Amino acid sequence: MIEGTVIFPPVSFRLTSRLRLSVATLLLLLSTLYPVNAVESVNIHLGNLSGPGWQLEGISLEILWQGDQGAQFSLTVSRITSTKLPLAMQSIRIECQQGAISDQQVRCDRGVANLDTPLLDNKQIALGFDWDRESQHLDLRLEKVAFSGGYASVQASWNGERWQARINGIGLSLARLLDRAEMLAIPIPEIDIAGQIDLDLHATGSSQGLGAAEWKIVFRDTGFADGNEVYLAEALSGRWSGRLQPVTGVLTGTQRLSLDAGAILTPLFYLAPEDRPVTMETEFRLTTAADRLEFDRLKYHHPGVLEFSADGAVELLDGPVLANLNLATRQINLQSLFDAYLAPVLTAPFFEQFRLSGQLGAELTLDPAPGLRLNLQNVGLEQGDGSGKKNILVHGLSGDLSWNPGHAASDSVLSWQGARLFQGIEIGAAQALLQLTDRGLTLRQPLRLPVMDGYLQAEEFELEATDSGPRLAFRGYLTPISMEQVSRAAGWPTLAGELSGVIPAVSYQNDMLQVDGIMLIRAFDGRILIRDLRLDDLFGPLPMLGADIEFQALDLETLTGTFSFGKITGKLEGRVDGLRLENWEPVAFDARFATPDDDDSRHRISQKAVDNISNLGGVGMSGALSRSFLRVFEEFGYDRIGISCRLEKGICEMGGVGPAERGYYLVRGGGIPRIDIVGFNRSTDWNVLISKLKQIAAGGAPVVE
Repeated sequence: MIEGTVIFPPVSFRLTSRLRLSVATLLLLLSTLYPVNAVESVNIHLGNLSGPGWQLEGISLEILWQGDQGAQFSLTVSRITSTKLPLAMQSIRIECQQGAISDQQVRCDRGVANLDTPLLDNKQIALGFDWDRESQHLDLRLEKVAFSGGYASVQASWNGERWQARINGIGLSLARLLDRAEMLAIPIPEIDIAGQIDLDLHATGSSQGLGAAEWKIVFRDTGFADGNEVYLAEALSGRWSGRLQPVTGVLTGTQRLSLDAGAILTPLFYLAPEDRPVTMETEFRLTTAADRLEFDRLKYHHPGVLEFSADGAVELLDGPVLANLNLATRQINLQSLFDAYLAPVLTAPFFEQFRLSGQLGAELTLDPAPGLRLNLQNVGLEQGDGSGKKNILVHGLSGDLSWNPGHAASDSVLSWQGARLFQGIEIGAAQALLQLTDRGLTLRQPLRLPVMDGYLQAEEFELEATDSGPRLAFRGYLTPISMEQVSRAAGWPTLAGELSGVIPAVSYQNDMLQVDGIMLIRAFDGRILIRDLRLDDLFGPLPMLGADIEFQALDLETLTGTFSFGKITGKLEGRVDGLRLENWEPVAFDARFATPDDDDSRHRISQKAVDNISNLGGVGMSGALSRSFLRVFEEFGYDRIGISCRLEKGICEMGGVGPAERGYYLVRGGGIPRIDIVGFNRSTDWNVLISKLKQIAAGGAPVVE
């Protein structure tokens, strides 16, 4: 065997930008210096080589010719550094077990590269290459590269002017890929991520840079969580593909994302495709300075739930900021949208029994001022309390709403076929002319709203979003409504007469509804004045109402005419101070009702009313006549009638119109025949008192205690 050794002086070679160093170059240099027939084994020690921005240290080359069987050769480099590599590469050794060397070609059919780098899971890589001297064409392949928990293969070629490369990865760990990105000083967000991907990347280019790239990524069982666990995802599976190409300083391309399984949770929405894969595709343009991303023909498709198209731009220099946007949806089924995207993130009790129907179309613009147009078609809304009761029911809601705060205000029209609030407040069909402002909406002209058998005239209505929540302002009046319908809606015993009134400024803010001023209600031929009305947590689990109420000159005959309590004539006045209801049940008040001092109307009380009043007060009767004798009379005269109750901690402290022996007068007699009714119970359990009233309302026989 003929052997030879070539040792270069211990100096560094610096190559110009025109001379590219490669394994093939060194091997070709050797084949021209030493004829194949003259030397069978050669060792070359090159020392160091360097060029602009890179350096190779400790280069050695060993070649063993095997006649017709080709050649074996190995290349060793102790260290490679480059300004384009964030990490230096140590102890690189390339061994070719089967290849060929001639004055025209250097080829390695079966080789192994050993690289000492933390970027790889295994230091050893199977490789092959083929270099043609005349065409300057180089083909390179790397096989089964252990990388990020999986394997990758690389196929690349270079003809002196243009290059192309294809990378295939199988089972790559996303968590490990992020670790590798940190090693390469690539900025990444602070996020925990899990899952695997398969990758197919094809890129082409020239000495000037990238020409085009295409990719296909399949991801499986992927999950992520930000540092505050506000944005979460689990078990995501799907595909992402795309293509990009640089054109005059801009990267242009297309992409398509398909999400087949898993779930994403954010503060604004929830997304789980289940059996309906979600796809999003778009064309895009990214400046090479990466300061602006523009997108066209974006199409989002979630079958049966949400479809929209959009175009716009995002400024990236100071973080992603939406610069402009044009978005339009197809008609959306509101219940499907609510169930799929909103129900899991709307955790307030109000939304637990929330149902929608109908369709919505939307157009959203940001160019640069925002704008929104909504088209509602036959929308319905239901909200219950979990027991089958419907607190809110709206049906046949339709219209066109326009919101353009950056432009001249335009009117919106909203109509509905009907609604029902709190079990029995029926609202009829109407149409409202509105104007949507930058933070809310305003009624453009008075609205006549059918309520039961009357009307609510809205003279002023304004709804505004503030930093502390929604704010509502209202002013209007109520035309007469049958008290029979009001009592039925409120679950009261049937009452006679009509209800009407003036509604002063009403406001809603910080989850509290408040009446600023005195609300006047006309009912039972008298007046009811409501002061300091406050309703807190209206749509929450424990609504609370507070008010002071004054009753003036109520007609008792109208009040009791259709009431099982019995007939009483005359007037009645009174006050309810410190009224407090929790979840619509009274927990505290101080109530007093009595005949007015200046009442000169006829005062009569029926036998049935006597029995019921007696039942409420735990009664003894004064006078010389026995009760059996009194039964022959249908009515009695009285001078004054009254009752009081101070409710606190479930106990009602009771009183009447004046003190009596061992008790208090509920009815003080007057005229012929007359009767006095004296109550003895000073303290009564509120629930017991309510049960008695319910028994009277049902027409049951009273029980005298």
